[in-house]
Amino acid sequence: MNENIQVLMSTYNGEKYLRNQIDSILSQENVNVSILVRDDGSEDGTLKILEDYESKGQIKLIKGQNCGFIRSFLELIDSSDKSDFYAYADQDDVWMSDKLISGIERLKKEDTSKPLLYCTSLQRVNEDLKPLSVQSYPKLKLSIYSQLVRERLAGCTFVLNKNLRDMLYGSSKLDLEYSHDSWTVLTCWATGGKVVFDNSPHILFRRYGTNTSVDGGGLKKRIKHELRYFGKCRNQRFKAVKKLLDFRADKIEGDNKVILKSIRDYKTSTRATFRLAFNTKLDCGIKMSNFITRIVILFRCF
Repeated sequence: MNENIQVLMSTYNGEKYLRNQIDSILSQENVNVSILVRDDGSEDGTLKILEDYESKGQIKLIKGQNCGFIRSFLELIDSSDKSDFYAYADQDDVWMSDKLISGIERLKKEDTSKPLLYCTSLQRVNEDLKPLSVQSYPKLKLSIYSQLVRERLAGCTFVLNKNLRDMLYGSSKLDLEYSHDSWTVLTCWATGGKVVFDNSPHILFRRYGTNTSVDGGGLKKRIKHELRYFGKCRNQRFKAVKKLLDFRADKIEGDNKVILKSIRDYKTSTRATFRLAFNTKLDCGIKMSNFITRIVILFRCF
């Protein structure tokens, strides 16, 4: 018997590739798939395309005001229907036909009473879907500590179980600056869940123009990339942790609560700042990210 899965997609001015993506979702094998789309105030032909699919009963459509992709995805979570599993979708990729069933079968091997999240590597392609490279996240570490150092996993690959969706429900009211996919991973770990990773890509991940990946780049390029990343994310993790501790206080226990509280309180004293900065568990598998994270903490910009 096929499992039920609801795909959550946020759109904004995505008319160029939208039909390719929706058709690839509707063509998923061995699952009962439904699609919930929230349009974030598109000004091109996106709504017309979505209304066409809606008129055929192929999607459920929410026409929203422009609020940005973070809030849009969080509203999708809060508007989602009852299902066994859920997945996030960007508007411009193409999914391989086994994408969803691969995630479901992997999650069913775990303790399904806990929040569970499945994610994969990415097959990068150009605008014409010609292969570029596979983004496989070398030296990837899966833990709450790794997630707090660097958000490496792509939301467009996620499949989550109902328990994780329930942990996320209500997030649209939190006024988050933290991305929806990073919030999903952090919530999963914090509430005692598990994240599993599949090295095989099941998605064609479109790249526009020149590939800006720093994979294999020199030291100078890596440093510039890392500094730009942490500058963009200034204080985001600190704010997200504070909100999560309030949001799911009754579900966070043990070592997860210890590390999150140490982040919440790290600005209260010099000792607390240094204790967090030199916590050896904060390790994402990228030495430069680990180093810069410690600098960011010492400057109290985490």
